[in-house]
Amino acid sequence: MTPYETLSLVIGMVNTIVILGSLIFAYRQIKLLVNTHSDNHEWNRRSATQETLMSLTLSGTIDKAVSYLLEQDRTTPIPKDEIFAKFKEHPDLQTETHIMLNFFEALARGVKYGIYDEDIIKNARHGSMRRCLIVLREYINHSREQNHKYWIELEQLVQKWNGDDISLLGKPPIGSVK
Repeated sequence: MTPYETLSLVIGMVNTIVILGSLIFAYRQIKLLVNTHSDNHEWNRRSATQETLMSLTLSGTIDKAVSYLLEQDRTTPIPKDEIFAKFKEHPDLQTETHIMLNFFEALARGVKYGIYDEDIIKNARHGSMRRCLIVLREYINHSREQNHKYWIELEQLVQKWNGDDISLLGKPPIGSVK
């Protein structure tokens, strides 16, 4: 073998090693990029969930409706006549109640379609959503006589959660080593 052929062979082997090293490096960079993108997406979902939870809480609408309707840790449905009497006493109460129910429905829909983080919603609002369904059961059933789809996803989500162990709630930190 001539020195030229040997040199060409060595240069070809070095080129092959450099190309393989570059491919391995590129693969690792793409994998890192995908993981970072996934973590960013999860972070944005959690942030959006928290912002949504705070938006109505800060407006005070839920607090007003809850104080009138869910008073004294009531665990039985409020009779329909009593609810309508409260609506007459407090003209804004029916609107606030619908805002609260629609907000909970929007949270449930967001969880269903992966927009919001289920564990955060569950930690923050499970009790309120559950009690709301229990206490307003007769009113919700009355409303469903007009439209059978009212607050269905809210009810499905709360039923799903009722069987869960509350001690298992939580998420791993974002960006954890995998």
